[in-house]
Amino acid sequence: MTVAQRWKESQAWEWYNRSGWRQGCNFLPSTAANQLEMFSSELDSDTIHRELKWASDLNYNAVRVFLHNLLYKKDGKRDFFEKIEHFLSIADRHGIKTMLVLFDGCWDPLPEYPIPADKKHVYSRVHNSRWVQAPGRKILEMANSTEQEMLLKPYVTSVVSHFGNDSRILLIDLFNEPDSTNGDFYGTKGKRIPTTREAYGKELSPGEKYDAVSNLIPRIFHWARSVGPIEVPLTVAIYGNDYNHKMVLRNKLHDWYLSHSDVISFHNYQAFNKGMQKQVEFLLSSDQYGNRPIICSEYMSRTTGSTFSPILGYLYSKNIWAFNWGLVAGRMQTQYPWDSWNRIYKIEPDPWHHDVLFPNGTPYSREEELYFHTYRQQERGMDQETQYSKNNIFKAPSANITKQGERRNIITHQGVIFSPRIFTFTVESQLYAAKVEACIAFSVVGSLSLVALLQARFRAKSPTGKMLTKNKQTVLSDH
Repeated sequence: MTVAQRWKESQAWEWYNRSGWRQGCNFLPSTAANQLEMFSSELDSDTIHRELKWASDLNYNAVRVFLHNLLYKKDGKRDFFEKIEHFLSIADRHGIKTMLVLFDGCWDPLPEYPIPADKKHVYSRVHNSRWVQAPGRKILEMANSTEQEMLLKPYVTSVVSHFGNDSRILLIDLFNEPDSTNGDFYGTKGKRIPTTREAYGKELSPGEKYDAVSNLIPRIFHWARSVGPIEVPLTVAIYGNDYNHKMVLRNKLHDWYLSHSDVISFHNYQAFNKGMQKQVEFLLSSDQYGNRPIICSEYMSRTTGSTFSPILGYLYSKNIWAFNWGLVAGRMQTQYPWDSWNRIYKIEPDPWHHDVLFPNGTPYSREEELYFHTYRQQERGMDQETQYSKNNIFKAPSANITKQGERRNIITHQGVIFSPRIFTFTVESQLYAAKVEACIAFSVVGSLSLVALLQARFRAKSPTGKMLTKNKQTVLSDH
């Protein structure tokens, strides 16, 4: 059997450039409390369709979705894969591609499926009160055993071989935060509020868990690559404050992730000037892990200072895909902070910790909604000498970007904000010639003067001469 090797840098960049810019979120429908609920029984198609439509309206074109080995084991390959296929078809209808996550080291270490009655209720006002690990503690403790391989290898190889060449899949994240200690939640660190007290002490000790996943991670990579070459990359993200004062990785396991992933991915919930920028600069400047595309697969927790502005725009300027945690506030309850396990919240926090929309689709923040539609133009920078006119032509930039941190410059007009809801179109990863006729666009002078008259006719043609539309609107993006 041929075992595929780690992608070459050139292959990783070819895939990344072909995929185009991705603004994503970690997605769970608001009616589900965890990944088991999302894919158990009937897929909640109506909710998923509605919420992904809202995501698309905010310019999201990617989601990160968690699977579980118990769904594969209990429901069977055919039934489980049909549900994933159904989800992918809904997402694809909204122009959204998917990152699949196979395993997760966070939250409840004792998952059960079918879900027992006592685990169907969520702890009121508690962050991620019913999220479950995959695999659970019992399988992790079977380190390097034949039994562990029998339970997990078929799941890994089946998912990777079936979806690894699916054009609706962006990439496959093999394991989310594998060595997470869960100290304040299911570990033995700190106190718990009465409703979460039962979780205390269920997790492995930090050392035991680190050893268990250190043995398992290389096996998962080997199983995934054993299916042969696939069209999407494999990755495992580094996370946490994982650097000393010399910016050297403290955790050898995280060093292993970076050295074996096809593309580099990381999580960061720190404020821009308190950790995010430093981590990005470290990854961009490091020669140790090669010149590979970088993806931020988790960020945005308002209560820690990790906010869309300026982080989303900054990551865009560095050509790093960005996936925030959460979309619609729901049963996952991630609008509540992590410390809701340790202190009682009687009302909903302000600001929200994660999530972007209320259950009815209303944005939590109108400022954030506007930012989603303007950050690309702000980060591109405006050419002071460019005169925007009726005959101005937007030319296609080169798609052959081979170093992270490079950002393509698009001709725009100083002081004019173009809403991507109107001015976006896509053809592969190229931006083709477009002719714009516009009257007065939105501008602000000083703090009070406002002109709000916009009348535009945007005509975009592909090389074949066909009109490109999305949701009955002609659209301008970076794909």
